[in-house]
Amino acid sequence: MWLSDPRRRLLAQAVALWIGLLLTAAQAAQQQPYEFFSGDVIELTADHVTVERKVKGKDQQKHTFLLNPETKVEGKLALKARVTVGFKASNQGDVAVRVIVRTHPAQSPPRKGF
Repeated sequence: MWLSDPRRRLLAQAVALWIGLLLTAAQAAQQQPYEFFSGDVIELTADHVTVERKVKGKDQQKHTFLLNPETKVEGKLALKARVTVGFKASNQGDVAVRVIVRTHPAQSPPRKGF
């Protein structure tokens, strides 16, 4: 048998591993990770959301994302809500894949002491 020789068996295992790595790399290349943008919602319609990000010392940035039935929204999306949008670029524009609505942290009681 061809695989009875230990060197041939090792060669066959190396080739199988190499093919597996190539297939994994090809699948990873097909699944484009999406980009993120965080800020406050300044405009909201049924088909798009506009988010504004303000960074101290820099110009404010506005970004509009298309919403579709596949967009996953976690939380209640509303005006002035703090959100993080995961998006992918498309021919029509940037499409929101995932919108995470951030809740404001609960206010902690005032510290007693000096």
